[in-house]
Amino acid sequence: MGGRYLSISRAKVSVRRNLPPLVALLIALSRVTLAQSGGGASMVAAEAPTGALAGFAGQRVLVVPVQAFRADSGVTPSRATWDGMRRGFDDSLGAAIAATGIGKRWGYAADVVQYAKRNVMYAGDPYALGAQSLAGASLKVGDQLPEMVASSLRPLIALGDTRLALVPVYLQVERLGVRERARLRLVLVDGRGSTVLWLGDVVGNAVSDGRDPELFRSLVAQVAALVAPR
Repeated sequence: MGGRYLSISRAKVSVRRNLPPLVALLIALSRVTLAQSGGGASMVAAEAPTGALAGFAGQRVLVVPVQAFRADSGVTPSRATWDGMRRGFDDSLGAAIAATGIGKRWGYAADVVQYAKRNVMYAGDPYALGAQSLAGASLKVGDQLPEMVASSLRPLIALGDTRLALVPVYLQVERLGVRERARLRLVLVDGRGSTVLWLGDVVGNAVSDGRDPELFRSLVAQVAALVAPR
C-alpha cells in the first residue's frame, strides 16, 4: 500500500459533552463505522481516504515536532543522522500542510519550539513529550492520553491558543526488499480533554535509495492530502 494511508484503529467511545461539535462528530462517526462493521475494540478499519482530517482545516491545530526516529537495519537514513534531519523534516511537513490553504490557521513545529523557548519555566522540551506510549498497536480512538503526554502537551496547546494537537509520534524508514520507504505515525488529540481523536500511519513512496528526496517528499505530500481542506 505504498503512498497510501495504512489502517486506523477505531473503538466505541462516549462523546464528551464539553467537546466542540466537530470533535464530537468525528468520535461519533468512528463509533458508527465500528458498529456497522461488527467489530470490537481491536478491529482495524479500512485505509483512510484523502482528506480524512479535512474537517479540522478551519480549526486551530498545533502540529508538534516529530518525537522519535526508527530505522530498519541497512536503510540509508540512520539514527546517527536523525538530529541533522529532524528540523528539516518538521519544516517540510509544516510547509506542506500550510500550502494546502490552511496556512497559519494551524501552528507548526517551529512555532511550538519558539513557544517553549520563550516560556522555559512553563513549557518543557517539545522534542520529548513522552509520546512513546502513543506508538503501541493497542491505542484506540477515545482512549485517554497517558498522563506524561497530557501534562507535556497542556502548556504547549495553551501557548498555541488551541485544544487540538497533531502528534507525529515517530518517523520510520522501512526496508522493502531492495527499496526503502518512510512511514509516519500520527495521533490527533484533544489536549484539554486528554483524549485520542484519531490515529493512523501515513506512508510515502518506495524508492531505490534513501538518499532520494522522494523518500520524505512523497510522505509529507501524503500528510498534506490527509488534512487538505475540501
